[in-house]
Amino acid sequence: MEYDDIEKSREFLIEKLKKYKESGAKNHIKLDIDKEIFQKILFKDHKIVIPDDLWKLLDLSNVSFDGVNIIYTDFTGSKGVVIDPQKIYDKNLRGATLTDVEITGSLDGVIVFATNFTGSKGEVVINPQKVKNKNLFKAKLANVEIKGSLDGVCVREADFRKSKGAIMNPQTVYDKDLRGTKLANVEIKGSLDGVLIKETDFTGSKGITMTFDEAKGAKELGANLTDVKIINYKEIENQITKAFGKQLILR
Repeated sequence: MEYDDIEKSREFLIEKLKKYKESGAKNHIKLDIDKEIFQKILFKDHKIVIPDDLWKLLDLSNVSFDGVNIIYTDFTGSKGVVIDPQKIYDKNLRGATLTDVEITGSLDGVIVFATNFTGSKGEVVINPQKVKNKNLFKAKLANVEIKGSLDGVCVREADFRKSKGAIMNPQTVYDKDLRGTKLANVEIKGSLDGVLIKETDFTGSKGITMTFDEAKGAKELGANLTDVKIINYKEIENQITKAFGKQLILR
Protein backbone atom coordinates (compact mmCIF):
# COMPACT_ATOMS: atom_id res chain seq x y z
CA MET A 1 0.00 0.00 0.00
CA GLU A 2 1.15 3.54 -0.75
CA TYR A 3 1.62 6.16 1.97
CA ASP A 4 -1.69 7.91 1.21
CA ASP A 5 -3.56 4.62 1.33
CA ILE A 6 -2.11 3.85 4.75
CA GLU A 7 -3.11 7.29 6.04
CA LYS A 8 -6.64 6.88 4.72
CA SER A 9 -6.95 3.40 6.23
CA ARG A 10 -5.68 4.69 9.58
CA GLU A 11 -8.18 7.57 9.59
CA PHE A 12 -10.96 5.16 8.65
CA LEU A 13 -10.02 2.81 11.49
CA ILE A 14 -9.84 5.66 14.00
CA GLU A 15 -13.35 6.80 13.08
CA LYS A 16 -14.66 3.25 13.43
CA LEU A 17 -12.98 2.91 16.83
CA LYS A 18 -14.42 6.22 18.02
CA LYS A 19 -17.95 5.08 17.18
CA TYR A 20 -17.30 1.70 18.76
CA LYS A 21 -16.13 3.39 21.96
CA GLU A 22 -19.17 5.68 22.00
CA SER A 23 -21.42 2.62 21.73
CA GLY A 24 -20.14 1.44 25.11
CA ALA A 25 -19.14 -1.98 23.75
CA LYS A 26 -16.47 -3.76 25.82
CA ASN A 27 -15.13 -6.55 23.59
CA HIS A 28 -11.79 -6.10 21.85
CA ILE A 29 -11.96 -5.98 18.06
CA LYS A 30 -9.79 -8.41 16.10
CA LEU A 31 -9.07 -7.21 12.58
CA ASP A 32 -8.81 -9.94 9.97
CA ILE A 33 -6.44 -8.05 7.71
CA ASP A 34 -2.91 -8.64 6.48
CA LYS A 35 -0.47 -8.49 9.40
CA GLU A 36 2.03 -6.28 7.54
CA ILE A 37 -0.71 -3.80 6.58
CA PHE A 38 -2.03 -3.75 10.14
CA GLN A 39 1.48 -2.96 11.42
CA LYS A 40 1.77 -0.01 9.02
CA ILE A 41 -1.60 1.35 10.10
CA LEU A 42 -0.88 1.00 13.82
CA PHE A 43 2.75 2.18 13.83
CA LYS A 44 4.65 5.06 12.24
CA ASP A 45 8.26 6.06 12.88
CA HIS A 46 8.51 3.28 15.49
CA LYS A 47 5.56 4.66 17.47
CA ILE A 48 1.91 3.79 18.03
CA VAL A 49 0.03 6.51 16.15
CA ILE A 50 -3.56 5.62 17.03
CA PRO A 51 -4.76 7.41 20.21
CA ASP A 52 -4.34 5.44 23.45
CA ASP A 53 -8.02 5.26 24.26
CA LEU A 54 -8.68 3.71 20.83
CA TRP A 55 -5.88 1.25 20.07
CA LYS A 56 -6.62 -0.48 23.37
CA LEU A 57 -9.97 -1.50 21.88
CA LEU A 58 -8.13 -3.71 19.40
CA ASP A 59 -7.08 -7.32 19.86
CA LEU A 60 -3.34 -7.09 19.16
CA SER A 61 -2.50 -10.78 19.35
CA ASN A 62 -1.36 -10.76 15.70
CA VAL A 63 0.82 -7.64 16.10
CA SER A 64 4.59 -7.57 16.56
CA PHE A 65 6.08 -4.87 18.78
CA ASP A 66 9.60 -5.55 17.53
CA GLY A 67 11.29 -2.22 16.86
CA VAL A 68 8.45 -0.23 18.43
CA ASN A 69 9.18 2.65 20.82
CA ILE A 70 7.01 2.01 23.90
CA ILE A 71 8.53 4.37 26.46
CA TYR A 72 5.86 5.76 28.81
CA THR A 73 3.18 3.65 27.09
CA ASP A 74 0.42 2.36 29.39
CA PHE A 75 -0.87 -1.02 28.22
CA THR A 76 -3.53 -1.35 30.92
CA GLY A 77 -6.72 -2.67 29.38
CA SER A 78 -5.06 -3.89 26.19
CA LYS A 79 -5.40 -7.40 24.82
CA GLY A 80 -2.97 -9.76 23.11
CA VAL A 81 0.19 -7.66 23.47
CA VAL A 82 3.37 -9.73 23.58
CA ILE A 83 6.69 -7.96 24.05
CA ASP A 84 10.25 -9.25 23.84
CA PRO A 85 12.33 -6.62 25.69
CA GLN A 86 15.33 -7.54 23.55
CA LYS A 87 13.51 -6.54 20.37
CA ILE A 88 11.66 -3.33 21.25
CA TYR A 89 13.11 -0.02 20.10
CA ASP A 90 16.42 0.74 21.84
CA LYS A 91 15.68 -2.00 24.44
CA ASN A 92 13.88 0.74 26.34
CA LEU A 93 10.98 0.13 28.75
CA ARG A 94 11.36 3.50 30.46
CA GLY A 95 8.14 4.59 32.15
CA ALA A 96 6.08 1.87 30.47
CA THR A 97 3.19 0.30 32.37
CA LEU A 98 3.11 -3.35 31.34
CA THR A 99 -0.22 -4.37 32.83
CA ASP A 100 -1.90 -7.00 30.59
CA VAL A 101 1.32 -7.51 28.58
CA GLU A 102 2.94 -10.92 28.14
CA ILE A 103 6.69 -10.53 28.48
CA THR A 104 8.95 -12.98 26.70
CA GLY A 105 12.71 -12.85 26.53
CA SER A 106 15.46 -11.48 28.76
CA LEU A 107 15.69 -8.09 30.44
CA ASP A 108 19.50 -8.08 30.24
CA GLY A 109 20.71 -4.73 28.91
CA VAL A 110 17.19 -3.31 28.97
CA ILE A 111 16.30 0.11 30.39
CA VAL A 112 13.78 -0.41 33.23
CA PHE A 113 13.91 3.11 34.68
CA ALA A 114 10.43 3.74 36.19
CA THR A 115 8.99 0.66 34.45
CA ASN A 116 5.81 -0.71 36.02
CA PHE A 117 5.57 -4.52 35.82
CA THR A 118 2.36 -4.72 37.83
CA GLY A 119 -0.15 -7.05 36.20
CA SER A 120 2.25 -8.26 33.52
CA LYS A 121 2.17 -11.86 32.35
CA GLY A 122 4.86 -14.47 31.93
CA GLU A 123 7.90 -15.36 34.03
CA VAL A 124 9.54 -11.98 34.51
CA VAL A 125 13.08 -12.29 35.87
CA ILE A 126 15.47 -9.41 36.51
CA ASN A 127 19.16 -9.71 37.25
CA PRO A 128 19.88 -6.25 38.70
CA GLN A 129 23.52 -6.53 37.62
CA LYS A 130 22.52 -6.89 33.98
CA VAL A 131 19.77 -4.31 33.43
CA LYS A 132 20.96 -1.15 31.70
CA ASN A 133 23.15 0.97 34.00
CA LYS A 134 22.16 -1.25 36.97
CA ASN A 135 19.25 1.16 37.41
CA LEU A 136 15.95 0.21 39.09
CA PHE A 137 15.03 3.80 39.96
CA LYS A 138 11.25 4.07 40.45
CA ALA A 139 10.68 0.61 38.96
CA LYS A 140 7.54 -1.16 40.21
CA LEU A 141 8.60 -4.77 40.51
CA ALA A 142 5.35 -6.59 41.21
CA ASN A 143 5.33 -9.96 39.44
CA VAL A 144 9.14 -9.85 39.09
CA GLU A 145 11.62 -12.40 40.44
CA ILE A 146 14.92 -10.83 41.42
CA LYS A 147 17.85 -13.12 40.64
CA GLY A 148 21.20 -11.53 41.31
CA SER A 149 22.95 -9.08 43.58
CA LEU A 150 21.74 -5.54 44.27
CA ASP A 151 25.30 -4.35 44.91
CA GLY A 152 25.91 -1.05 43.13
CA VAL A 153 22.32 -0.95 41.91
CA CYS A 154 20.21 2.22 42.09
CA VAL A 155 17.10 1.24 44.09
CA ARG A 156 15.91 4.70 45.06
CA GLU A 157 12.09 4.81 44.98
CA ALA A 158 11.99 1.25 43.64
CA ASP A 159 8.87 -0.64 44.71
CA PHE A 160 9.54 -4.28 45.62
CA ARG A 161 5.97 -5.06 46.70
CA LYS A 162 4.76 -8.41 45.27
CA SER A 163 8.25 -9.18 43.96
CA LYS A 164 10.27 -12.15 45.16
CA GLY A 165 13.86 -13.16 45.72
CA ALA A 166 15.46 -9.79 46.54
CA ILE A 167 18.32 -9.82 49.05
CA MET A 168 19.84 -6.44 49.85
CA ASN A 169 22.80 -5.07 51.75
CA PRO A 170 21.99 -1.37 52.30
CA GLN A 171 25.72 -0.64 52.56
CA THR A 172 26.38 -1.75 49.00
CA VAL A 173 23.43 -0.38 47.01
CA TYR A 174 24.24 2.66 44.86
CA ASP A 175 25.02 5.72 47.01
CA LYS A 176 23.63 3.90 50.08
CA ASP A 177 20.35 5.44 48.95
CA LEU A 178 17.02 3.92 49.98
CA ARG A 179 15.02 7.13 49.83
CA GLY A 180 11.41 6.39 48.96
CA THR A 181 12.14 2.68 48.43
CA LYS A 182 9.38 0.20 49.30
CA LEU A 183 11.12 -2.85 50.73
CA ALA A 184 8.29 -5.39 50.98
CA ASN A 185 9.55 -8.95 50.33
CA VAL A 186 13.19 -7.83 50.57
CA GLU A 187 15.55 -9.65 52.92
CA ILE A 188 17.94 -7.13 54.44
CA LYS A 189 21.46 -8.27 55.28
CA GLY A 190 23.60 -5.43 56.55
CA SER A 191 23.31 -2.29 58.65
CA LEU A 192 21.66 1.02 57.93
CA ASP A 193 24.65 3.02 59.15
CA GLY A 194 25.00 6.07 56.91
CA VAL A 195 22.14 4.92 54.65
CA LEU A 196 19.63 7.47 53.30
CA ILE A 197 16.17 6.36 54.48
CA LYS A 198 13.97 9.41 53.98
CA GLU A 199 10.40 8.14 53.34
CA THR A 200 11.65 4.54 53.07
CA ASP A 201 8.86 2.00 53.62
CA PHE A 202 10.04 -1.08 55.54
CA THR A 203 6.60 -2.74 55.55
CA GLY A 204 6.94 -6.43 54.67
CA SER A 205 10.76 -6.41 54.78
CA LYS A 206 12.86 -8.87 56.78
CA GLY A 207 15.95 -8.45 58.93
CA ILE A 208 15.87 -4.78 59.96
CA THR A 209 16.71 -3.92 63.56
CA MET A 210 16.89 -0.40 64.99
CA THR A 211 17.57 1.12 68.36
CA PHE A 212 14.91 3.31 69.88
CA ASP A 213 16.87 6.44 69.01
CA GLU A 214 17.48 5.26 65.43
CA ALA A 215 13.79 4.55 65.00
CA LYS A 216 12.91 7.98 66.33
CA GLY A 217 15.24 9.60 63.79
CA ALA A 218 13.87 7.45 60.96
CA LYS A 219 10.29 8.42 61.77
CA GLU A 220 11.26 12.08 61.67
CA LEU A 221 12.45 11.44 58.09
CA GLY A 222 9.06 10.00 57.17
CA ALA A 223 10.15 6.34 57.15
CA ASN A 224 7.47 3.68 57.68
CA LEU A 225 8.91 1.28 60.30
CA THR A 226 6.27 -1.42 60.10
CA ASP A 227 8.04 -4.80 60.49
CA VAL A 228 11.21 -3.20 61.87
CA LYS A 229 12.40 -4.72 65.15
CA ILE A 230 13.03 -1.84 67.54
CA ILE A 231 15.37 -2.40 70.47
CA ASN A 232 14.87 -0.25 73.56
CA TYR A 233 18.12 -0.48 75.49
CA LYS A 234 16.55 1.16 78.53
CA GLU A 235 14.19 -1.79 78.82
CA ILE A 236 17.10 -4.21 78.45
CA GLU A 237 19.01 -2.41 81.19
CA ASN A 238 15.97 -2.57 83.45
CA GLN A 239 15.64 -6.31 82.82
CA ILE A 240 19.32 -6.81 83.69
CA THR A 241 18.95 -4.76 86.85
CA LYS A 242 15.89 -6.79 87.89
CA ALA A 243 17.75 -10.06 87.30
CA PHE A 244 20.65 -9.01 89.54
CA GLY A 245 18.18 -7.67 92.11
CA LYS A 246 16.46 -11.03 92.37
CA GLN A 247 19.78 -12.81 92.95
CA LEU A 248 20.66 -10.40 95.74
CA ILE A 249 17.29 -10.99 97.41
CA LEU A 250 17.75 -14.78 97.18
CA ARG A 251 21.07 -14.47 99.01
